[in-house]
Amino acid sequence: MIKYFGNSKPVRIWCQDESRFGLITNQGRRITLKGVKPIGKKQWKRGNYYIYGVVEPATGEQYYQEVPRLNYNCFQEFLKEFGQKYEREFPSNYHG
Repeated sequence: MIKYFGNSKPVRIWCQDESRFGLITNQGRRITLKGVKPIGKKQWKRGNYYIYGVVEPATGEQYYQEVPRLNYNCFQEFLKEFGQKYEREFPSNYHG
């Protein structure tokens, strides 16, 4: 790692993951007379949000960002902001 980064600073190892959190209502059972179809409301609209996050296991330090969707563009924006927050940790010749 030192050879790759070209300095003797300690290397920080981060673990990354992403998740979707949301809500969809489920229609449960209804008690009715035999042969009568139950009537109930069901909400089909779903409320979702997505989170990218990283954690450094050695220290427990964390960085999370809520994004509108999980795709290439949102992940690149997440990496850009993560890199800006920890700018001093990355070599000056790194342009990810």
